[in-house]
Amino acid sequence: MKPPSNPSMGSPKKVSEPEPQSPRSPVQFGHDALKASSGILILLMGQTGAGKSHFVNSAAGAHKASVSHTLSTNDFTVRKHIVDNPRVKDPRNVRSKVILVDTPGLNNSNAKHSDADIIKSIAVWLNDYCDDDALVGGIIFLHDITEDRATVYADNHAWPVKYFDSPALLQHLFLTTGKWDMDFVKDNRKYYLDREKSLKGMQAWRRLLNRGATSCQYEGNYESAWKVIGRVLEMEALRAQLLRKEFNTIQGKMPGLQRPKPGFWRKFRNLFSRVSVPFWRSSAPITPPSRHQVEDKCPV
Repeated sequence: MKPPSNPSMGSPKKVSEPEPQSPRSPVQFGHDALKASSGILILLMGQTGAGKSHFVNSAAGAHKASVSHTLSTNDFTVRKHIVDNPRVKDPRNVRSKVILVDTPGLNNSNAKHSDADIIKSIAVWLNDYCDDDALVGGIIFLHDITEDRATVYADNHAWPVKYFDSPALLQHLFLTTGKWDMDFVKDNRKYYLDREKSLKGMQAWRRLLNRGATSCQYEGNYESAWKVIGRVLEMEALRAQLLRKEFNTIQGKMPGLQRPKPGFWRKFRNLFSRVSVPFWRSSAPITPPSRHQVEDKCPV
């Protein structure tokens, strides 16, 4: 079944106002790291053009983040944006402030910045700007429902999210499809609902959903953004230490990134274990026995 044609032959036209193209807002960090009293941190991840920055703008009700319409980007900076929670008016409540962290787009066409490099930049940001007790609501992973790029979720692709292993973090992972407010998506909603269903059926997504992740839809507006954020805030917040540990661990699993260098004692143990193994066991090739050898050893 062919996808519905996109009348704009480029970036789809939206029913609402055009996506903001304001200059990028400055990083709102001073030299102080995020603490437990700073608010609830939510990490936004997704492919380039999935709608992360648009999600920030929708939640803020203002043009706070620049929006990319292409599969490539020259901006690989992790940026945070603090937005007021319209459902919590008491400033003493830690949930009155939500810290949306806009991360660089994955699976982009810029060869200088692989997914492994982006995961490393997120890990560095978490190490540098978050105290151990900073509160994390979860991760919103956005997927553009109009993009037929689901091959990145295949088992043979190094999709970073599939390496998440912490049960607690997986319960705070929200796989969110976006761009539902596009004209041609609204006109062909059944087709895209079927595409979403197929996406959830892919092994990579299904495995995460079965382990506790949640699926959501982002309709491209203020109300929908806060509906998704609201589901995140319903969960008991995690500590940033867990998120930092998970991203540091992922670096050792992804192709293109080496594991952290072992310390002295680990090197010593590794060297000792290699020396203690007999030479013939470490160097002799392992070959399966021939059919005749097997027959000779089998009792008659």
